[in-house]
Amino acid sequence: MTSAPVTIDVEHRTGPALTVVRVAGELDFGSTPRLTAALAGEPRDGGALVLDLTAVGFCDSSALGAMISLHKAAAERGGRFYVTGANPQVLSAIRVTSLDRLFLIRPDVGTVLAEVAG
Repeated sequence: MTSAPVTIDVEHRTGPALTVVRVAGELDFGSTPRLTAALAGEPRDGGALVLDLTAVGFCDSSALGAMISLHKAAAERGGRFYVTGANPQVLSAIRVTSLDRLFLIRPDVGTVLAEVAG
């Protein structure tokens, strides 16, 4: 079985420092390495790292593992890791693994922007 194509868009914002990563498609064993490679060295300057999953229909355990790595990278650089726009299936996977205790879950990127600016 092949993965659905995945697209990854990385946007860097300043004032406050923030990296927004918009992902579309399915995050699974076949596509997760692209996400990991695209985000090597993120977040920059200890800013927040926002993983926007609004357009993600599915994620498997490899994607959850990548999210844990992103959280660790953000923490090591003095930043925070947010997950936004997760659909009920993705949110359920995050909750059943208790990762909602680790990740900052927000409904959308706008909520994070207001939070980090405030």
